[in-house]
Amino acid sequence: MKTPSWHPHQYFGLMVAAFGATIILRWIFQIEFITRLIPYSVDIALNTPMMLTAAGICCMCLPYQPQQSRALTVVIRLCIGFLLLWPALTMIEHLFDVSLGIDFMRVPTLPTEAIPHPGRMAPNTCLAFLCVGTAFLLGKRERQGWQRHLFTATVAGVTVLGFSALAGHFLRLETLYRVTSFNSMLPPTALAISVLGTGLVLLHQHLYGSQPQSVRDNARNITSRTIVVLTLVALGAGVAGFAVMREMLEKSLSQNLLLSVTTNGNLLTNILADRLAIHKTIADRPVVIAPFAALMRNPHDQATRARLRQLAKNLLGVGPSGVRLLDASGAEVGVAGNLLRPKVRFEHPLQVSGQQAWLLWENGYLLHSVTPVLDEGKIVGSVFVEQRLPALDKLLQDIRASGPATDVLVCGRQGDHAFCAPNRYYADPLLTPMFRADGTPARQITHALLGETGVASAKDLRRVPVLAAYTPLQPFGLALLIKLDADDLYAPLRGRMELLVLVLAAMVVIGTLALRLQVRPLLRNLVHEQKRSQLAEQHLADSERRLRAIADNMPALISYIDHEQIFRFCNKTYQDWMGLAQAQLTGTSMRQAFGDAVYETRRAHIDKALSGERVEFEAESSLQDKTRFLHIVYIPDFHNDGKVNGFYALATDVTEAKTLEQQMSRLARFDTLTGLPNRYQFNEKLAEAIARCQRTLSPMALMFLDIDHFKAINDTLGHAAGDAVLREFSIRLSASVRGTDTVARLAGDEFVVILEQLRNADEAQLVANKILTAVAKPFFINDAPLQVGTSIGIAYFNGDIGIHAADLMERADRALYRAKEAGRHTYRLAE
Repeated sequence: MKTPSWHPHQYFGLMVAAFGATIILRWIFQIEFITRLIPYSVDIALNTPMMLTAAGICCMCLPYQPQQSRALTVVIRLCIGFLLLWPALTMIEHLFDVSLGIDFMRVPTLPTEAIPHPGRMAPNTCLAFLCVGTAFLLGKRERQGWQRHLFTATVAGVTVLGFSALAGHFLRLETLYRVTSFNSMLPPTALAISVLGTGLVLLHQHLYGSQPQSVRDNARNITSRTIVVLTLVALGAGVAGFAVMREMLEKSLSQNLLLSVTTNGNLLTNILADRLAIHKTIADRPVVIAPFAALMRNPHDQATRARLRQLAKNLLGVGPSGVRLLDASGAEVGVAGNLLRPKVRFEHPLQVSGQQAWLLWENGYLLHSVTPVLDEGKIVGSVFVEQRLPALDKLLQDIRASGPATDVLVCGRQGDHAFCAPNRYYADPLLTPMFRADGTPARQITHALLGETGVASAKDLRRVPVLAAYTPLQPFGLALLIKLDADDLYAPLRGRMELLVLVLAAMVVIGTLALRLQVRPLLRNLVHEQKRSQLAEQHLADSERRLRAIADNMPALISYIDHEQIFRFCNKTYQDWMGLAQAQLTGTSMRQAFGDAVYETRRAHIDKALSGERVEFEAESSLQDKTRFLHIVYIPDFHNDGKVNGFYALATDVTEAKTLEQQMSRLARFDTLTGLPNRYQFNEKLAEAIARCQRTLSPMALMFLDIDHFKAINDTLGHAAGDAVLREFSIRLSASVRGTDTVARLAGDEFVVILEQLRNADEAQLVANKILTAVAKPFFINDAPLQVGTSIGIAYFNGDIGIHAADLMERADRALYRAKEAGRHTYRLAE
């Protein structure tokens, strides 16, 4: 007996059934090999492979055959019923947020943020299987009229759902459009649905493809197939280009956001450290220690108590918003200002040696510290200091102002919870668990509180997708997180995506219309044997023209170079970017086209491509007086015998991404108020200068400056006037040194200058006098003259081995305080 031959759609059904059965085996027996072999298979619920197995059986056994057994017919009907009933019930669960007890899952499997309903099929998976069941119900035999049209529509629906899920996962469209979060089909499922859709297309072809058709039907079939082919070609090219662009943009954004959070984290740490150091300095001053020691010797000395009460009031003049003095017994001996702790809504203890400190929030950040007063090693009292942190508030405000939805969180740890200060989206302090039920970190801030630094995409507490960068604030036990809403982050990419879709749709429509205009004449002429060859050649020419039109309209340099390095093909973009016509460039060698200088820079990459290696690199090129950054790919073209015929060259313009990367890098390295290098870049410059000095033995000097009585200027004239003074001071400071020297702003009114290539220390003193003279001239603030002074500390360095940047900074800082003690508006050399 002759065995009936299989049709193509049956092989696709076999593949789908085998895949479903494999996943079922993995789910039941937990086979590790299958888990490693099929990515994401561990996340596939049991319902999905059961559906795939049933669909594969139907695809293998349809359409009905005359000799088909009754038992097989019953199996097919049961499979179709299963494909219609189970997805419909699951869709009801999604729509009405109920559980019907049909979500098979392993125990224990806990719900997560990514999988809120373990064991439940995704909505688009349910819709795909409903279309599959309907298609098989109508595909059991040949249909006519509306049933045939419905069969065609469901087949198209399955195919579109499968391939769109694959494309959506590949492009991660859920980060661009919130509506695409509906696209939660897992990649293996999407691939199986796509294969199943292809099998259904072949089943449709098997049922209706052999019927005699009119010229109009043939024209319609050719048009529909052309639409599919053009769409696949256009989508393939568009998806590939968009994926490359997206990957580069995300990498750049992630790096810049990580740099921003670490830089701002260092700034925040420095602000807290500086304020705590000032608080400790208050308790270490002799004018504070003396009355406390006297009171300890004579607790009933009323004059000493009066001195301490006055001392508390005097300390308000140096910055604190509240001061409280306690004697050695803990009794209050002086209080001034307003101490908010413990009335504030947010407070977190800081890990500080030698002090007790808390970071507070009440309509802005405050620092509360308790510092013991020591006399000859004995505690004679305590100083409670509370001070607002406008610099910290300004830093966080600037971060939030960098984007319409940008937010920054400062959090601490309370047990197994993260406790965060009020922020853009939460007016009250926020307490959120750090860990999930399985012990894994629940939020990005958890990683930072555990000492990790990184960047990740996730959903925040608002259930909004964000890109978040986080870092610990050592050594205070705090953490900093900066996050950007994906909607705003990917807005430029969304615009490019929409433009790409419009361009691809226009290309498909134009190509389809152009072909449709040719279909009818082509079919009529096919009956004439003499014109068949001519029409075939015309069709080929049209296809080449369309492909060239696609290549010419791509925003990239596309070309083919043979093994002799001669251009054999190039698109129109070469003319737009380089001013070289296609006819002029074709047949020209790469050396002639690019010039000797550019050719030599790419020669090694060309040799690798001609040796059979795929090459990717970036290059800066000046094309028609415009500088472009190009991402270039050389793809070898192999002959059947393995020899390299030449290579394809694809160069895309990544100038905008590079420019954005440079802008973000500049923002991270320069002070936004004065335009001078910030502390981050200064640290790099100082290390480089010390290394050069030690290598060349050419002396250098480090100047540490601040503006005399700058706080008084801020308090009397306002912060706007203070900012104007800082800008004018930076201009005069930069004008007083050489272009090769480095001027930087560290924080507040603190500036530094690195002088290199000095002959002796006298040269540094000459520069200091020049700066003092420049600053002594009146500043005009709000059209009124203002006298400003500066104190300078100078550390001279002749290249001794073993001296580090911290050593020079410490020497310059000591010299600065000597200059202040000498009456201000002067300088002192470090000893």
